[in-house]
Amino acid sequence: MKELQASIYDLKGYFIPGALFVWTIYELISQLGFKVTAEAQAFSFGAKAVLAIILSYVVGHCLHAMANYSIDKTVYSCYPPKFYFPGHFIKDFDNKSIDALAAGIEKTFKIECSGDLTSKILTINQSYWHCFQYVMKNETVEVENFLSFTGFYRGTTMAFLLSGLIYSLSMLYSQNKVIVLVGIINLAIGALLLTRVKRFNCYLAKSVYSNFLYQSSRS
Repeated sequence: MKELQASIYDLKGYFIPGALFVWTIYELISQLGFKVTAEAQAFSFGAKAVLAIILSYVVGHCLHAMANYSIDKTVYSCYPPKFYFPGHFIKDFDNKSIDALAAGIEKTFKIECSGDLTSKILTINQSYWHCFQYVMKNETVEVENFLSFTGFYRGTTMAFLLSGLIYSLSMLYSQNKVIVLVGIINLAIGALLLTRVKRFNCYLAKSVYSNFLYQSSRS
């Protein structure tokens, strides 16, 4: 089961964004007039497919590494999102649920989570990764689904933003207005996808706490 879940995350989070970026850069190279060498064309279809899969997977990892130092520094990303507390959190969970979360954190992790509402919310925020690891250990499908989607949107956002930047900078080499236009469109798509990163990070945070609340109350 865990191997299947890992494969799904690899597909959504790494391969698809990586393949998208590799394809857009390949198209740019073609539009700029560069030709594939005869040696490369001599490879069989199977060999090309394997190389493309490996390259897409590696590039997907690189996109996520770059996201660590770019979009993860914004309030749109990080885990949980910086803006999730306290505004969105208190919309997702009422006072009784917050008290139950606090009690579950104290019981499960031996972390003091008492005091007024503000203090409890702060400790719940700081205990996010404890709760995340707890529900992942129990192979919670809902959390795993949201995790794979956040990986997909995170990687795809980086792919569009980076390819858009490269397309736009290609005007230094070529005055092709179509290429520059594609770059601007890619940047715009990347900006829109960034809002999906924001939304799905909120879904993920809510899912982590909801499932932890349910599982800790049954233990």
